[in-house]
Amino acid sequence: MRTTKIKQPLVYVIILSFNGKDNLEMCIPSVMSTDYSNLKVVVVDNASKDGSADFAETFAGVKVVRNKKNRYWGPANNQGIKIALADKADYIVLLNDDVVVDKRWIKEAVNVCEKDPLIGFIEFDLMNPVTYGDMGEFKRRSKNFKNTLIKPIKNVTGCSLFSTASLYKNIGLIDEGFPLYMEETDLARRAKKAGYKLMLINVPVFHAGMKTSGKIKKKAALFEMISLMRCVIKNDNIFEIIKMLLFIMNAAFNPVKKVKGDMFLERLRPMNPIFNIFIFIPAMLYDIIMLPEIMAAKYRDYKKIKNARKALYKLKKQ
Repeated sequence: MRTTKIKQPLVYVIILSFNGKDNLEMCIPSVMSTDYSNLKVVVVDNASKDGSADFAETFAGVKVVRNKKNRYWGPANNQGIKIALADKADYIVLLNDDVVVDKRWIKEAVNVCEKDPLIGFIEFDLMNPVTYGDMGEFKRRSKNFKNTLIKPIKNVTGCSLFSTASLYKNIGLIDEGFPLYMEETDLARRAKKAGYKLMLINVPVFHAGMKTSGKIKKKAALFEMISLMRCVIKNDNIFEIIKMLLFIMNAAFNPVKKVKGDMFLERLRPMNPIFNIFIFIPAMLYDIIMLPEIMAAKYRDYKKIKNARKALYKLKKQ
């Protein structure tokens, strides 16, 4: 008697690359070794000058999108998301080019999501050389992995982010108004408001990078300040907005405030506190100038979240 094999849900992995050929030499073989058959890979290259796009095209089945300029994290990932949605993907993964994965990562994430349609995002057991775990720790955890453990989380990290495709249909794509940083936080907050669950599973993933912002300290600080304020204006009330403003000022200007060892706080204080005023003022002026656009985005998201909440409520009743 012949048994019919059930087709696996279609999963798209979108790898974002910018002058990361050395990273892709680790990342793409890792992804291509994934123990999951119904998988498609798209590399979105942000105008790399090191041959990243050419290298990616040497892998059979990998689709490469070549951007003429660096479109940064949000807009470039949106390009990949649109390709996945047009192909009727069931799940979408956003992946940085400096990430190495366990071969079971997709299978385990799909299994978890298939059991609960209210799960919107899944994060993995993320290790990196800056805050937690080296490649040796990743290999050890990968070798010892047996059973999937699940726990709820409050926020997500954009370097290896698994989601249902329907989430983007319901709440919209990544907000491209963020210059850099906080895009995934904004996305997670919108998802939670709509009623989606954010979960973490213990499948190990290794992020080799997390050092880029140290090379562009002033620019990174400017982008971080702009993005923090944009995120809180979009998602919170006036009291939370004031709290965020005071938080940024404390990190940037308070000489007593210790920031060393905290990558997030260090980014907000790239120079002497006195000179940070020349970063803080342009950042705040930018958000003030963009306030009409931010409020329009807030209203746009509100409408989508409201409709998504209704759709998820129906799923709960089923």
